[in-house]
Amino acid sequence: MRDEDRAWREAQTRAVAARPAEPAAAPEMPADPDAIDAVLDALPEAILASFREEQERLRQETLAAAEDAAMPVEDAPRLAA
Repeated sequence: MRDEDRAWREAQTRAVAARPAEPAAAPEMPADPDAIDAVLDALPEAILASFREEQERLRQETLAAAEDAAMPVEDAPRLAA
């Protein structure tokens, strides 16, 4: 091995040795089963609420479109349903 290569390798070894130690990774926290159960219990209600909000938004859009089209207003709720 040439002197230049040896000097370069030794310099690299010193540089690595001079680095501060990396902190150890934090221990993985296990998931709280009660928290997971609470989320899963609330999920169907959240989905249903989201569905109802979307349904109401579509109903409002249909009513607005009916008004814009000069459709008889009594026909619009039937179309929005």
